[in-house]
Amino acid sequence: MNLRNNMEKETGTGYKLEKCVWEITTACNLNCSHCGSSCGYRREDELTLPEMENLCGQIAEMRSVEVGVTGGEPFLKKEWKELLKILHEYRLPYGIVCNGTLIDKKTAGYLYKCSPRMVAVSIDGTEELHNRIRRTECFDKALRGLRLLRDEGLPVGVITTVSRLNIDCLEELYEFLETQRTADVWRLQLCFPMGNGKDIKDNMLDGKQIKRLIDFAYGKSSRGGMAINLADNIGYYTWNETLLSQRFDKNGVPSVWRGCNAGVRSVGILSNGDVTACMAIRDGSFIEGNIRTRSLRDIWEDTDAFSWRRGLTRLQLKGYCRECRYAEMCLGGCTNMRLLTEGSIYSENKYCAWHGR
Repeated sequence: MNLRNNMEKETGTGYKLEKCVWEITTACNLNCSHCGSSCGYRREDELTLPEMENLCGQIAEMRSVEVGVTGGEPFLKKEWKELLKILHEYRLPYGIVCNGTLIDKKTAGYLYKCSPRMVAVSIDGTEELHNRIRRTECFDKALRGLRLLRDEGLPVGVITTVSRLNIDCLEELYEFLETQRTADVWRLQLCFPMGNGKDIKDNMLDGKQIKRLIDFAYGKSSRGGMAINLADNIGYYTWNETLLSQRFDKNGVPSVWRGCNAGVRSVGILSNGDVTACMAIRDGSFIEGNIRTRSLRDIWEDTDAFSWRRGLTRLQLKGYCRECRYAEMCLGGCTNMRLLTEGSIYSENKYCAWHGR
């Protein structure tokens, strides 16, 4: 495996943007206990349809950028149909993350025409647990949405946010998803102590539990069937994680985790046009600009933008992460995890399987 920190750059233009996660609205019909962005009501200053169309054109000009459409609940954005049509017409590769409850047959049919690469629905556990975490009776609606998407022949994923509340039910949830044949991909991610979940630190997994989660995912994935992948806040460098999360460079050479994507390969765009390095990093001090006043390319290629990440070195890290054998590549893993749990992007990452092994 290629263990080099082979950061891909465009000649003369700085870091190459590979993914844009776009929160098109903060409106939501649920009030989930772990919602990191505390969504519920739409912002008063959300981007208009002409502004969204202009942004799509900007993204297309930057070439080969994958777009992740999310919320809030994206299907509560009044102009969601027009937006997906624009993304499709620009031939931008995009996926959608939603809670599944608003998907009916007509919506699923429209989605099929707009050719998303994936539509992912959040499922946080078996019925009782999912409803408890989401604070409403919504499991059946989400499952119905998944089935309607599947009936249309769309690529479908399930996303599960893992904490101590539901780690012990993952085996049962896996068997349910496999039996129901509702998903092509199951994505696991860790909860963050932010937004509605700012007080859930006691429910977060520790390093040993994260290793257990990785081993569980690898064991199930090796059986074939539904693919399982891990979010970037789960890692790093255990043998099973390396095999499960194997990445490939443009030449098809396998490589491993090479540091947080925020600001070096990906950006987040908030519903009001603010540009941040990562959708999960919602602290206002990390906002680099707004697409209403500067183009996305201008923000991305600004030599002063995202300097906290682009200039990060091992020597700036604290504690275990500074001394770790993988420090030069990993740079402490997920930035937001360090920021939220330790108060600094330079702190050690205590939520690391290698650290807690």
